[in-house]
This record gives sequence, C-alpha cells and structure tokens, in this order.
Amino acid sequence: MNNGSNGDYEGQIGGGHPGRQLWLGSRRASLDTIYKWEKDAVNLSLSGVSNAAGVPVAPFLPQTLTATISNNQSVMALAKYAVGPLKLYAGYEWYQLAPPSDP
Repeated sequence: MNNGSNGDYEGQIGGGHPGRQLWLGSRRASLDTIYKWEKDAVNLSLSGVSNAAGVPVAPFLPQTLTATISNNQSVMALAKYAVGPLKLYAGYEWYQLAPPSDP
C-alpha cells in the first residue's frame, strides 16, 4: 500500500432536500455522515523545544523524530440548512486512537 498503514477504509452517506419556496427564498437542507477506520496508522512529528511560532530555539536545534502507531476510528456528522441567503452549518466529530494491532 505504501501509505503508512496496514489498512484504511472510509465510507460516506448523505443527501440533500431541495425544500420549498418561502418568502425569503428557497429552503434547502443536507445531511452527511462519514466513517473512517485505519489499522496501524503512522503519525510522524518532530519534538523538541520551539517558540510560539513553532521555530526551534537555538540551543535545542537537534530535534527528535517521533512516530505514533495506532488504530484510528472516526465518525463525522455534518448538516447544512439554508433559507434564502442565510446558511447554517453544524458538525460533530468523534475520534478514537486505540493501541496498534501490531506493536
């Protein structure tokens, strides 16, 4: 696979409703749900001392490359509701990091 994990699956379901004509204009709504699962995902980062902008501080320039390996799962629920020019957006995400399958 060459993508830093031993498996990655994602699915999405959703749709919209055209609504009806109101005095403000048309009314529209849409809902989406997205699920993702990754097995033994690799997350790389640099650790060390840095300032607020993320730039390494002079005496601590040698940084350490760290890797986090985990099984990840997430669910997102998204909604949009529009009445004429007014648009409202809402969303929720649940994300879980679990121990890897192959440490």
